Amino acid sequence: MDSSHVEAYTEAHNNVPTDVTNAMERGGFRNFELYIRGTVAVCLLEVDDIDHYLDVVTDDPAIER
Repeated sequence: MDSSHVEAYTEAHNNVPTDVTNAMERGGFRNFELYIRGTVAVCLLEVDDIDHYLDVVTDDPAIER
């Protein structure tokens, strides 16, 4: 991943559309953190039930976009 991809990825996560956050909320997320160092990105997602979260967000058009 080059620096332009890192910038685009960071910008996308700084301006998350409401329909994406709504889907995440339906899935029960409590916290989401993104850390980027160089070209490595690490996301931390806190949910009570990961299976429920994945059931809700999998194939959601907003999440896929």
